[in-house]
Amino acid sequence: MIRESVRIRHGAVGPPALFPQPATHLGRIDPRTIPAILPDARAAPLDELDAPRRQLRRDAAIRLVQTATGRFRRSAALHLQIPLG
Repeated sequence: MIRESVRIRHGAVGPPALFPQPATHLGRIDPRTIPAILPDARAAPLDELDAPRRQLRRDAAIRLVQTATGRFRRSAALHLQIPLG
């Protein structure tokens, strides 16, 4: 069969991604206090990036939940009630 005769090696460059991210802020951040879209005061450092503000703020909130809980990205988004997709 073709599958047996052709073996393609799949490899990634760099260190492997960590999914879910380790809970580096476990016990220091209460995930219940993280809003789905970070407010202006907390998201000010993101304003320098050349990207849509709303998406950046949502992504930052998801990442905060991930570092506070160790959840997968999808689970962190659902925790914040952010629609998937």
